[in-house]
Amino acid sequence: MNDIHSDVWHLYQLLDILVETLIDGRTASESMERAAALAWIARDLAEQTGAAIDNNFRGIAKGIPSQTEATNV
Repeated sequence: MNDIHSDVWHLYQLLDILVETLIDGRTASESMERAAALAWIARDLAEQTGAAIDNNFRGIAKGIPSQTEATNV
């Protein structure tokens, strides 16, 4: 659960920077280049987080630690 929690906050931070990039007044090509790179990272992180939730959904719902958390204890 800690990994998922961390990933969600990282995704928020990426999206926050992406929004700032799009409205910060840089030239269109600079903003779009940076925004595209950040969006790519955010998309991949969202996919990984979704997969982690899918793979551990029953355990998360019951409060059982994931395999990763169980081995890190």
